[in-house]
Amino acid sequence: MSPFPDWSGTAYDAIPPVESEADLDRLSCEEGPVVNGLDERRVRAVAVSQRLFTNSNALLDVAAQLRSRATELRIAASHVRFRAVSHDGDPASWTGQAAPWFTVRGVVDGRPTSARWWPGHLACEHEVLQRMHVIVAMDERFTAPWAAATDVAASLDGLPLAVLLTVMRAFSRVTSIDLSVALISDIDTSHHG
Repeated sequence: MSPFPDWSGTAYDAIPPVESEADLDRLSCEEGPVVNGLDERRVRAVAVSQRLFTNSNALLDVAAQLRSRATELRIAASHVRFRAVSHDGDPASWTGQAAPWFTVRGVVDGRPTSARWWPGHLACEHEVLQRMHVIVAMDERFTAPWAAATDVAASLDGLPLAVLLTVMRAFSRVTSIDLSVALISDIDTSHHG
């Protein structure tokens, strides 16, 4: 339904579409000179209105297509952002794996991400893994405030506690940590044993 009034059956019906100055000049020559300024302005206004209406419909169609494409890209980006990539580059190898000993969720460079660890296996995005390698390469050490004489070296393949601390340090901001009973038992055993 057109937002414009239906001018059919009126004097406006006789006016052919005018899309340019040349069309207006042609109309003036074919139909005789436009009688007065009011008729000329009316013809120009109708012509501009027709062009604007046509252009606005085309722009609305393009905008709808762009919104649809933007939605598709946002959905695809969220799938990529939350898809974990395994340490050895084969995400499929973790599908049958038991529950991870720990999962760290948070933000790295402004993007939400997570990292999961099982003994001998780490699943995380490449950016997080790179940060962890830098932390280990810098020989970073973690010290408990209650036991300043004891420190733990950053590691990706050492004690589970060392790996957990290294993974946590790799995040810009940690939002949650899930620990399994196996990890808590291992920490308790290594701390008291």
